[in-house]
Amino acid sequence: MKTALLTANYNDILCQNVRESFQHAADRWGAEYVEATRENHPVKLHPATAKLEAFDICDADAVFIIDADAIIRSDCPNPFEVLPKGHFSVVGLSPRVDPGGDILSCGNDYEWGLMLALPGVEYMPADGWNYFNSGVMLAYREQHKAAMDLAYSICRIPNALGWIDQTPINYACKLLGVDVHWADERWNFIHGGTLGKDWMTMHAYQPGAWIYHFAGECGREHILPLIAWK
Repeated sequence: MKTALLTANYNDILCQNVRESFQHAADRWGAEYVEATRENHPVKLHPATAKLEAFDICDADAVFIIDADAIIRSDCPNPFEVLPKGHFSVVGLSPRVDPGGDILSCGNDYEWGLMLALPGVEYMPADGWNYFNSGVMLAYREQHKAAMDLAYSICRIPNALGWIDQTPINYACKLLGVDVHWADERWNFIHGGTLGKDWMTMHAYQPGAWIYHFAGECGREHILPLIAWK
């Protein structure tokens, strides 16, 4: 099975420190490192929607998709080996999920409502859906390309979604009954601003987060170059 680690770098926010952490991870996992840019994959809709085109950008059977404002610790396990094969692995936004812990239902009602108001979008209540962050996703071509294509088609409709790709891919997975694996937050630890004194040295950070994600955080361009991930 051919695997790849894919990130989209359209606004030049990918710093060298992050790029090195991605390349290091891809090398350890035996995966191809793919960086989508304006030069090799021109933007068609919005930079964020490139993630939904992962299987058009590369020819891998399975792709670990990660945002350019995240960083991977040097001992992060191989997701293609430790996460269940054939499942769409993501991390729920809320509530936080401890390793092996229960997951409660949670959605983003405002975003969901905006999307359901779009022409041609089938009504689908969010009840029972644990809304996930799209900044880190493990997808398999055979099982998940249809959901990603559906999400991309929704993005083509003029909309006011704040999370241009995130709500559509949540919707597509629920609508198509995708077999989602809710990974614990070590795979996508979204920085909360109060991590304690050792948070910038990833190996010293006690919860053992393998991936930090500075999702939309102001000043991330100054923080990411300083994170010690080795």
